[in-house]
Amino acid sequence: MHRQHFTQDPRLPGLAYGFLEEYTHGKRALMQQGEGLGFANWLHLLPEEHLGFFISTNRRDFSLHEAFTRAFLDRYFTASIVPPEPMAGYRERAPRYAGVYQFLSFDPRMVEKVNAEEVVIRANRDGTLSASSTPGRWVETEPLLFCRLDGEGLMAFRADASGRITDLYTDHWPWDYPKRHWYDAKGLRLPLLAASVLVFLASLVIWLAGRLAGGRRTAVSPDRLARIARMAALALSLLNVLFAALLVPILVVDSQGGDVVTLYGMPPWLTSALAIPLVTTALTVAVVIFAIMAWRRGFWSLAGRIQYSILAASAAAFAWSLAYINMLGFHY
Repeated sequence: MHRQHFTQDPRLPGLAYGFLEEYTHGKRALMQQGEGLGFANWLHLLPEEHLGFFISTNRRDFSLHEAFTRAFLDRYFTASIVPPEPMAGYRERAPRYAGVYQFLSFDPRMVEKVNAEEVVIRANRDGTLSASSTPGRWVETEPLLFCRLDGEGLMAFRADASGRITDLYTDHWPWDYPKRHWYDAKGLRLPLLAASVLVFLASLVIWLAGRLAGGRRTAVSPDRLARIARMAALALSLLNVLFAALLVPILVVDSQGGDVVTLYGMPPWLTSALAIPLVTTALTVAVVIFAIMAWRRGFWSLAGRIQYSILAASAAAFAWSLAYINMLGFHY
């Protein structure tokens, strides 16, 4: 059970039978962990030392386990760290590794894509790499192999026949992280969703403030079509804010360890809620058309037309974001 049975790269640790393999403090370690709602377990073995320990907590948080393991190994197994020696030309090659790599643990066609884990690799000016998943900087020591500058950590890349980087492998988890496009990054999609929701909220607040102020009209040449355009925008904003409120528990996993709601299948309330984006997408098409008409026919004031156009652009961005995470339709 302790023998290595698989590794993504022969230079990296991999999988034993039921155990994850790790090299740390000059020792080969085997570990396994388990977590769920309200608990986290951690088993750490050092076979060569005939040593191991098990930690269980009543909270879904591994910070205690990691801190104890690090302190224990630092205390009893200090090893002389040899700084990695960069290979020739590493500075010039660093930018080719930069990008977004997604953990291949979900069906990219289904709604579970919303919780896709990712690692963002950035190339630094000094020719090193930074990884969003771990602290420190990394330098290329062998072709497609990087070592952390403190000597404690490895990660490897895979390239296709043309030399294009396609995958990332780490020594922490022996899984595959295929390289994605720049627009796959959560750092783009989540702020885009948040900004769109703020625009929807602002539109509702402006409309409500106007109603409370006595329904003062600011239109230059109001007509029936302009009123329909305004009502479509209000309905769009209200429904999108409602759906965003339902989406927040899925996008934000509670720090106390609440399970992702899609982990064990689609709950009925979320299945029903997926009908909302179908309605708002149709409204988005209408609002975009109305925004074009507003400029051509002079609906409202200049400020009103600008506000409406911003809302239309935000609605289009919101619909694209939902389509990307497979929430436009019933994908489960």
